[in-house]
Amino acid sequence: MHQRICRSEVEARVPTLHVFVPLRPDGRRNSPGHVRSQEGEAESAFCTAGRDQGGEQVFIDFLEYAGTSLKEVATANTYESLNARCEAASSHITAQLLEYWTQNPNIEFEIRVTKAEAGDPVPFNEGIIARARVKNNLHKLSLPFSERSAGFVWFFSFLVKFAQVQKTAGKLILLLDEPGLTLHGKAQGDLLRYFDEKLAPRHQVIYTTHSPFMVPANNLPAVRIVEDRIFQPKPGQWASEGTKVRDDTLATDRDTLFPLQGALGYEITQTLFVGKHTLLIEGPGDILYLESWSSALVRRGRTGLDRRWTMCPAAG
Repeated sequence: MHQRICRSEVEARVPTLHVFVPLRPDGRRNSPGHVRSQEGEAESAFCTAGRDQGGEQVFIDFLEYAGTSLKEVATANTYESLNARCEAASSHITAQLLEYWTQNPNIEFEIRVTKAEAGDPVPFNEGIIARARVKNNLHKLSLPFSERSAGFVWFFSFLVKFAQVQKTAGKLILLLDEPGLTLHGKAQGDLLRYFDEKLAPRHQVIYTTHSPFMVPANNLPAVRIVEDRIFQPKPGQWASEGTKVRDDTLATDRDTLFPLQGALGYEITQTLFVGKHTLLIEGPGDILYLESWSSALVRRGRTGLDRRWTMCPAAG
């Protein structure tokens, strides 16, 4: 028996219900690149500009994520105090990002506050400019944040935004439509880890995906298959049953199952070659020797082979 729950009932049961549209890296507007202010203006002017321009608001969140604010950075009255605040913010942001960005451990953030140059584009050609740059220590090169890859910009903007959301909101239902589309498969795994460690303990996370790398292979009971069901009432005629959400994942068509099959195939190969508890041995006979030695050690009160380990013959 199915029960229909109206929106008001859901809102009554969930203290705060938010639906988030994924951030899209379309240049400076949606990335924490830089923000402008006239000398002497108060923090309210910064915040007003941030509300008018999406990228500027993300930059303000970006600084708060680093444990400082635009006002603190802009009102420093000596070079040393300004430099100390910028370096502290840069160090904090680098540490936070590298916790969940495993693709390149050789990057670090730099926050700089300088006077505008007359040749810069409007409105960044006057006043005081706060800029964020990403430095690659391996290649000894730095780039503006907005000129990094689309996946990198999206990933960091996502971390900044949801870090601020968790500071100001209570329990939420987070609805994400195709998160991490521009990310490399490994980075999508980092995003899943962020979901599990930072978001899931406090919030309900629901997201859609077509990517095998965004399917949690270690938590398949949480996966639901969404498909557009069609049937053939008469020869030559097709009709739609509508969109169905199902948990019986093995009873769907092959196209719908493709991301799930891809995720399982990837997980199996990872377990075989680089899994945490896989022991490669030369042949099947070695399994008998190792199991016998392990049993003998246990009988003598010693430590045997952990049951979590799987012995896999490598055929020579």
